[in-house]
Amino acid sequence: MRTLAHFPAAVLAACALVSPGVALAQRTAASAAAAEKLFQEGRALMAAGQYKGACPKLAESQRLDPAVGTSLNLAECYEAIDKIASAWVTYREAETMARRAGQEARFTHAASRAEALERNLSYMTIAVASYPKYPEGLTITRDGETIGEAAWGSAVPVDGGKHIVEASAPGRRTWRREVQIAPRGARVNVEIPELDRAPADARAVQRTVGFIVGGVGIASLAAGGVFGWLTIRANNAGLDKCSADANKTGNPGDFDPRTGICFTGSKAWKDANDKKDEARTFANVANVLLPVGVVGLGVGAILVWRSSGTPTTQQQPAARVVPSLGGASFEGTF
Repeated sequence: MRTLAHFPAAVLAACALVSPGVALAQRTAASAAAAEKLFQEGRALMAAGQYKGACPKLAESQRLDPAVGTSLNLAECYEAIDKIASAWVTYREAETMARRAGQEARFTHAASRAEALERNLSYMTIAVASYPKYPEGLTITRDGETIGEAAWGSAVPVDGGKHIVEASAPGRRTWRREVQIAPRGARVNVEIPELDRAPADARAVQRTVGFIVGGVGIASLAAGGVFGWLTIRANNAGLDKCSADANKTGNPGDFDPRTGICFTGSKAWKDANDKKDEARTFANVANVLLPVGVVGLGVGAILVWRSSGTPTTQQQPAARVVPSLGGASFEGTF
């Protein structure tokens, strides 16, 4: 009987490529292997007392291949570095996983540790002073993570240490507060004030001016072209006035019979010069408008191009220290 080992390697590779189930199994196996390696490294670091290096490895192991044991070790690691909120929520996750897996001892341990930590959690409440009449598009973040409107005004467990709270909205200056929270038992309230209106964006103004100047340049070029055409038409009309062949309505006595050109001082000669004066006037206007149009279009294009970079605003940042229960904070507008 032919076994799998007798098939050429190329055939096996092709089967793996065309079979989603096999490919998924391979990825799962690779993730599990990586998770196990990271778990072992994390446990070794914990045994050496190097918890700050161990926690990221255990967290990545848990992400790759969630397991009750990994979750319990990760929670213990967080607890050792005073990340009480992270330890509490991780114990709760381990509690849920252990209950589903029927692991009673681990379930009891995780629940017990979570209950013990819950009494020492630090909380942060983010409230909006102008709620519910806040600016349209208001966005609030804590440490770069967006805080949904449903969580505004709610006390949320947070780890101790430094936290950055920011509030921003279109057309408003960004408000920022740095909060230092004790790892256990702190209660911090962060109130988002009414956001100041942002000053005009210098680049936006520059862009607008660029479009206006460029528009004036295009209009000047168009007008210059019109006056150039009028110049040519008036000049040709002047030539026709002084030509017997072209000026059929003129007095025959105004023209030389041999050349067909009007006599100097004749009415046809005066009419021709009037047209030439008219052409000269049109030419002078065109000579002004065309260069202005070229310059305006060029300057406008440069202004628009230079305004395409990062927006800048001219504003004075302000900051102040704010006392709070369980830590200190700094806030300001930028």
